[in-house]
Amino acid sequence: MIEGHFRKFDGVLVIAPNMSESHVEVNTEINSLDTGQADRDKHLMTADFFDADKFPKMKFISKAFSGTANGLKILGNLTIKGTTKDVVFEAKLSKEVLDMSNKKRIAITGKTKINRDVFGLGWNKIIEGIPLVGNEVTILISVEAVKA
Repeated sequence: MIEGHFRKFDGVLVIAPNMSESHVEVNTEINSLDTGQADRDKHLMTADFFDADKFPKMKFISKAFSGTANGLKILGNLTIKGTTKDVVFEAKLSKEVLDMSNKKRIAITGKTKINRDVFGLGWNKIIEGIPLVGNEVTILISVEAVKA
């Protein structure tokens, strides 16, 4: 299993008293992907995978929040490489805390699984009958937000 993370992203998180009125939008810069191996990262930026020159951003926009802070489901549109599909993140929201600068802060963590082929990330190589790259990708999020 290969893990990586994106170093550059921005977004907006609105947590309403009525969870169904909450909203999240995240824009991620594809070329900020870091898997810890420069040659692999370079290949991931090509048309075989993300085609970062043509599709420089990945985006998630929520459509619905349901559940409670300890068991959220966030339905939304995930766009990768020009393809948009519905996904559901299973998430948890922390309690609001005051940070060292006296600002109110919350954290949200969650995960979902996608089939990378559906998003046009289908490059693969077969070695002795075994695919080099699996189709299922787990996306984990862990974000802190400061109250505006």
